[in-house]
Amino acid sequence: LPRTRFFGMDSDWNAPGVPFILGQQYDLDDLYNRANSRGWYTDSSQYLNTPLSSLLTENLVLRTALEPFRDFNIQLEGRRQLARNREVFYRREIKEQTLQAYPDGRLAPRQNLGSGTFSTSIISIQTLFRDRSSGGEKSKAFDRFVQNRGIVQERLQENRAQLINPTTGEPVIDPTTNGPAFGKYGYNSQDVLIPAFLDAYRGKSSDGYEAEKFKPFALLPIPNWRIDYNGLAELEFVKRYFRSISITHAYSSVYSVAGYTTASQYSSEPEGLSTFTNAAGQYIPYYIIGQVSIAERLSPLIGVNFQTLEKITGRVELRTERAVGLNTTNAQVTELHTQELVIGFGYATNRLKLPFRIGGEQRVLRNELTARLDLSIRDNTTIQRTIEDVLDPLPATGTQPAVEGVLGRSFGLTANGTRQMQLRPTIDYVLNQRLNLQFFFARTVTEPRVQNSFKNSTTEGGIQLRYSLSQ
Repeated sequence: LPRTRFFGMDSDWNAPGVPFILGQQYDLDDLYNRANSRGWYTDSSQYLNTPLSSLLTENLVLRTALEPFRDFNIQLEGRRQLARNREVFYRREIKEQTLQAYPDGRLAPRQNLGSGTFSTSIISIQTLFRDRSSGGEKSKAFDRFVQNRGIVQERLQENRAQLINPTTGEPVIDPTTNGPAFGKYGYNSQDVLIPAFLDAYRGKSSDGYEAEKFKPFALLPIPNWRIDYNGLAELEFVKRYFRSISITHAYSSVYSVAGYTTASQYSSEPEGLSTFTNAAGQYIPYYIIGQVSIAERLSPLIGVNFQTLEKITGRVELRTERAVGLNTTNAQVTELHTQELVIGFGYATNRLKLPFRIGGEQRVLRNELTARLDLSIRDNTTIQRTIEDVLDPLPATGTQPAVEGVLGRSFGLTANGTRQMQLRPTIDYVLNQRLNLQFFFARTVTEPRVQNSFKNSTTEGGIQLRYSLSQ
């Protein structure tokens, strides 16, 4: 469990002493107070252009291997990665008349700047296979995401206490009603979208959502897996034809926050839910996250590798991948689905009998000859999903009645996609230790899934002669 943390202030010191080296963690305010109390901080801080910074990185890897019975191997692995950077400018307040710092060393209003990334392994296979219908433009997971928004929004609104001014500690007064002001969550607020998205694409309803507990980086890693079975080669029937045979299956799914920043309205992270609102009265989250994504793959869903007694090798793999990205600024979801079938055969020999006679005799090629035939059929589709006709609920005011919200309706559109087939046979023949002859051919046919593209194909082939000058 690697965990590293770095602090920087200037070129004279980077680590705040032995306690830090032994594991003690300091808040940036504590570091500033420590430096200031010892006279390390400059009186001319208004000229500083480098903030005091704290970089925290955490990497958690959970890995184990199981063998329930002979030749059946299971590998489990979970990962969680977090990088968090915090920066603060500590500038002393300046007198307007003299342009000098106050003798008591008081600080000017300061702003915390934060950024970072996050990823963790999850399981979202519940929606991978039964997700799409009507050519992919209908999605059960996305429909559930639309409905989950209503549940999360309602829970957040119910659990949200009255808005408190974080500076004064007093309730904020709404000038329209002359009463306590309450912020609101829209159906497409970031704090609503992210938990609803995670629940939906993990095949769950948000009925169990608890507003006070959700944190964007609090997810624990759930192990993914890889399974290998080599026991078929021990069966008597299989031994008659195969030298070796193995079956493979692997699954991985990663939830990622590619990057985030912190809202400038906050001087520090709130202990509970958001406290500031924007001009529309909606709560502003402390962590501003532009996009979250789930990258999921079964690579392979099922794979078979074998070698026959006649030295023929082969493999067959069926792969399935899905990448889902949620844009929190417009509540749009982009899905990329890929399915691929890979078939490969190979044959190697140094005693190839030619199918024709030369000088009345059948010749045998004594040099090494390797032949391969690879076939790939790949189908990928990009779908853009949006929510239309959304109307956020509005509470009743002194002059206006309450407005019931409308969750909206889902809409999907295939934005891009192709179906591609590639056939690639090759033959390599070793003439001698330095000279190699290769015959190759490749045929690729691409058929688009959208009307603004055209079917195309490419063909290439030839003979390649390679001579090595090395000893």
